[in-house]
Amino acid sequence: QRGLEAQAADVADEVAYMNHDLDDGLRSGIFDFDVLSALPVWKEATREVADRLAGASASIRRAQTIVTLINTLVSDLIEAGLGRIDAAGLDSPEAIRSQPDPVLAFSPGMEASRRELKRFLSENFYRHPRVLHMTRKAERIVEDLFRVYSEDTALLPENVQTRFALEGEARAIADYVAGMTDRFAMSEHRKLFDPHEPIGV
Repeated sequence: QRGLEAQAADVADEVAYMNHDLDDGLRSGIFDFDVLSALPVWKEATREVADRLAGASASIRRAQTIVTLINTLVSDLIEAGLGRIDAAGLDSPEAIRSQPDPVLAFSPGMEASRRELKRFLSENFYRHPRVLHMTRKAERIVEDLFRVYSEDTALLPENVQTRFALEGEARAIADYVAGMTDRFAMSEHRKLFDPHEPIGV
């Protein structure tokens, strides 16, 4: 089993991505509060926000509901993880790694809620035509950037080129592209493929 820090990083990534996608879906109008309210964990988060921020704008309610949902998930994760550590008497990193299952995981009830949220996103967001279209465009941008940098490594920043000897050319290029923000990747793609786009410096 992986160490506690690695387990925490895995779950933190999932919580962050899931809530980011919920926020994106709401902001873009792909789904709305009413549809999400069929999920008990979301409904409870909206109730908490309504109690604290009666009369708040829709954008504030959306943002605070996401924050509340993250807090709910993280609090459950910590409580359930500490409970497993105490119950099994795990007193060292080695003891945690020796466990057959992750120690840092949600309680059964919250795990069911997490699965509900993931299923909702899969059915209502990830398979939505607009999202599928944007995903295909993003894949094309990444593929194009990797290909053109591989064909002409002089286009890469010097600090990326210096990593070739240590990491290998393909790995260094892949890491460079993977580390780009969406905006920067799109900007670089335009510079490289749009003849009317200024090159810049």
